[in-house]
Amino acid sequence: MTDDMLEAMYPLCRDFETFMDYVGRSEVTVSKKNQWLPRRVLYELNGLVSRPEPGATPNKDQISYPLLHLLYHLGRAGRLLQVEAHKANRWILKPTERYGQYQQLSLVEQYIFLLETFWVDVNWSDMVRDRGVWGLPPLDSMFRVLLRLPSDRVSRLAADDDGDDNTERIRDLLWYMGEFVDYFAAFGFWTFEEDKGEGRYKGRIAVAAITPTSLFKKIGPVLLQERPLQLWNSAMRREFGGWAERPRRLVRKVCEVKSSSFYEPFVRLFPNGELQRSLPREPRGFQDGIYVFQVSLSRSCWRTIAVSARHTVEDLHRAIQRAYRFNDDHLYSFFLDGKKWSFHSVNSPYSNQGPHANEVLIGELNLLLGQRILYLFDYGDEWTFDVLLREIRPGGDLVKPEIIETRGEAPDQYTYWE
Repeated sequence: MTDDMLEAMYPLCRDFETFMDYVGRSEVTVSKKNQWLPRRVLYELNGLVSRPEPGATPNKDQISYPLLHLLYHLGRAGRLLQVEAHKANRWILKPTERYGQYQQLSLVEQYIFLLETFWVDVNWSDMVRDRGVWGLPPLDSMFRVLLRLPSDRVSRLAADDDGDDNTERIRDLLWYMGEFVDYFAAFGFWTFEEDKGEGRYKGRIAVAAITPTSLFKKIGPVLLQERPLQLWNSAMRREFGGWAERPRRLVRKVCEVKSSSFYEPFVRLFPNGELQRSLPREPRGFQDGIYVFQVSLSRSCWRTIAVSARHTVEDLHRAIQRAYRFNDDHLYSFFLDGKKWSFHSVNSPYSNQGPHANEVLIGELNLLLGQRILYLFDYGDEWTFDVLLREIRPGGDLVKPEIIETRGEAPDQYTYWE
């Protein structure tokens, strides 16, 4: 490994350690809606990282700080951070025991683990401000064009620049990369200069100059050729029907790639033994226990429902119907990422699209404490419920789901006019 590659890796690992140390020594309460960091905390953290966001104020939200937004999602998706319920309906962000295992890795191993987490586990739609215009960034095209540029040399992209034929194409690709220009810069793939005259628009960045790094020249081809994003990223696999498949199985089936671990093809880039291991993939197996959900229609109207891990998602659906005295006479979906009409869903047995609720056990969903699920009942009237996982009690079993607490009067499912 060359010194310039190490220099490109170091800032991200150091910033992640700074972020985790701050969370570990502070009682950080996250927001109820997105479970984002408070604006005061973001403002303080921004002053501690290697690339502070310019123009920071105590009034900006999390996604206004691209680096901090990235570090947060790396911690959550990598299961190095978790939220815990506290008094007064507060949720506290804390490091997990798994973070101690992460700290035992070498610098290179930490970096590759964070890259794996971003590439495989982070839902990229969570990384953009305007989901309405979000689409897959033109990553393959962007990588291939930049791999042809000289490393560690500035390539000017000014609109009035008389550069080569690729200049305008590179500038356009970077524009459509949006926030991901920032995220891959944090991974040390490139440095860039913004065109201050044009500014940013809904996350889009006008780039005046870009400098690919030697680290990108080594890692980029491996990602493109041996770890294709659309087959390895969990959220993108779900879009193509791979809800329950592990990455290695899908890649082996489609691309005949034999590697079973994400990091293996990168080992050859570090011949001195800097990369020998990673953290084990968290098994997506069965998680036993009693799951306690708070199912809300509004702040003043909710029900607390307990179900066994061995109940199906359809059992949870029926418990909600009973708790709100609805008629169970329409199709429904549970959107596990909390986003209406996303591909991360479990659907009514009568829906054309699976997986179906009567075939999926609660304990198979790999849910996290504090996870918010959107339960949509009746695709016409769209009754929308917020389903918050408040607790997983170890052991025990329930013969049938239990409604253990109610708040507020349930609305009428139908309004009849006389």
